[in-house]
Order: sequence, then C-alpha cells, then structure tokens
Amino acid sequence: MANFPTVQGLGGSLQDALKDKVQIHTTTTGNLQHIRYDSYSGDWTYGKENEDISGEEVTIITNSFIHGWHLWVDREVTKRTANFTEPLPEKIEPREDRKGKIQTANEARGFQCVYGDLTSGDSIQMSWEHSTDGCRRAIDSVLEETMARAATEAVFLYPVVTLKHDTPYENSYKDGEMIYPPLLDIVGWRDQEGNDAPDATAKVEDKSSDEDKLEEEDTGAADEEAPKRQRRKRRSAA
Repeated sequence: MANFPTVQGLGGSLQDALKDKVQIHTTTTGNLQHIRYDSYSGDWTYGKENEDISGEEVTIITNSFIHGWHLWVDREVTKRTANFTEPLPEKIEPREDRKGKIQTANEARGFQCVYGDLTSGDSIQMSWEHSTDGCRRAIDSVLEETMARAATEAVFLYPVVTLKHDTPYENSYKDGEMIYPPLLDIVGWRDQEGNDAPDATAKVEDKSSDEDKLEEEDTGAADEEAPKRQRRKRRSAA
C-alpha cells in the first residue's frame, strides 16, 4: 500500500508529537484540492466544479494539522500558520479595509486529508482550512481525540472521518436563517500505510461467539451423556 503524502513540519514519532508537542490549545501546499463547507446548507464540496462530498469519508493526515491566524480584508485573506507541534504564531496586525473599517484576524485551524481508495492510488489529496468558530471546534475535537488515542496507541493514529454537519441553529443576526456547524465524525483509524486498525469490537464479538459455541457444544455433550447414564442405570436395575 502507498504511504500517505509527506507533510513538512514534523520530525520523529507521530505518537510522541501527539502526546508531548501539540501546541494547539482548546505545510506543503502542492497540488491540493481545497474543501469548502457551506454553513448555511451543511454541504461539503471540493474542486472547481464544486463536487459534492457530503457524507463521504476522508483520512486525515495527522501530522498536517495547523493553527494560526486568518485576516480577511476586502475579500482577500492573509494567513500566518504553523504546524501543530509549533507555538501559535504571532497574531496578524489589524488592517483597514476600503471602507475605512478596521479588520482583525481570527484564529484558524486546518489539515490535509486523502479522499478515495488509498490501496489503488486512486485518491485525491485535499485540504480544509478556515477561521470560523465551527471549523476550529470541529478540528479541535478530532485532534483532541487523536491526542487521547496516542496515549496508548503508536501506529493507528490517522483518523478516518465522515464529512457531516451538526445540529443546526438559528442565525442570531438573521431571522429564519439556519446555521449548520461542521462535523468531522470519526469512524475509524489507519496507519501511515493506509491499513485499517483492527476492530476491537469485532474481536469482542468473535470471542463472545466462540464462547457461545463452546457453551453450546458443552451443553450438547452433557445432554448426549445423560441418556447414556440413564440407559446404564436401567440395565443395572434389570
């Protein structure tokens, strides 16, 4: 299987980085497809054709998590970001827009991911990065769970997430308009080669099935033995 694309900014063990070096408190750009999320519909899309990937699964390249700042002025964004193992960069200085209004930077989050079949090479490398509260919360949630997993797991630290939306709520600035928070629902884990982590639940179920089978065999053997003992008793009585 092919490894995940290399992402700059992390040396040494991914597990150690997740346990000891994370600087986000709760990259290589290359030929990436950029993911877009519509908070007014809950739709996920990518590419020039806005292809719909809502409900699809992507595998996050864990060492690509970034944090930093985005400053939007006159529909253009200035970014200052760093890898998750580095301290939060200094905040971008406020700037005046064409209308004379001072714009300030918002804290941002981002990551890269792989969409498609990792085993066949028919996959697309993507990125999602934004400074909305919803984006920060969604990414922080995944990173926190990955950090927690790294306490006991050294290999399967690449989360597989479904692109969804959380419960919508009404926009406080516009009556009747609903806001759909983004949701990255973790459904599995992979290693650097793209192999799926063993399913602990399946192991428990298999063990239970084996125990049930053994119990049935023991019960069957006991039931079969009982008539034999009874027959022997009858013969002795005779």
